[in-house]
Amino acid sequence: MASDYHPIYSTLWGDEKLEGSPFEERGFFAHLCSNNRVRPSGIFRVTDAQLAADTTLQPSRVRTYCTDLDRRGLIVRDGAWLFVRAYFKRQPKGENLLKGVASDIATCSSVRVLESFALKYPIRSQWVTDRLATLDRPINYSCSTEQCSAVAVMNLQSSAEQGTIASAGKAPASPALTNGFHVPTSVAAALTRAPRLGTDPRINTPAYWQAEVRANPGVDYAAEVLKAEAWMAANPKRAARRDLPRFLHTWLSRADREPES
Repeated sequence: MASDYHPIYSTLWGDEKLEGSPFEERGFFAHLCSNNRVRPSGIFRVTDAQLAADTTLQPSRVRTYCTDLDRRGLIVRDGAWLFVRAYFKRQPKGENLLKGVASDIATCSSVRVLESFALKYPIRSQWVTDRLATLDRPINYSCSTEQCSAVAVMNLQSSAEQGTIASAGKAPASPALTNGFHVPTSVAAALTRAPRLGTDPRINTPAYWQAEVRANPGVDYAAEVLKAEAWMAANPKRAARRDLPRFLHTWLSRADREPES
């Protein structure tokens, strides 16, 4: 069970990630951090209708706020699954907290939420890897990842043997595995939308991303790939002769140093 007490960081109301959002949206985010469904990991199930009933907001407003908070990197929303990204790290540490988090991961069926948790808290990524290996429905990119799983995580080793996780202009490749490391599908999808970074074979390897996750925990890697690609498009002369793997590593390192909410 989650604690009866749910700390809300006092800087929430001035959080840069919420810059430009209405006060009502900030209050809605505070509710996500402190409602009676939230679990120790910050992962829990709640429908739009339940959130509307809890907050007295219209369901359309709930969906709008969830979409915007997801875009801002404060939550991950996938079907009825919701992950408040910074909730776990603000809980009093202890054995019971870790047991609760392990239980949350063991019952979560959203691939996107699980991957996001592993990226946010790489020290617990093995729990996520173990959970993904138990899911038995194949990935379907036309559906919510809550409706997906990674049986196909069992089929991912063939991708690893081929040595790439994405190719420009094609549907996202199945994530590869290196020594049990699962490259997130969100990263593979981002690379398909990045004409330069996505076609560099040195970047398109599981080993490269395994090293980045270890070196730069807590980064939204998919978003940063697209930002880096956009920077290169806007600065073609400066980007022309770059060592792309080194450039992207530096970019991710800077993102990791940015203050978190």
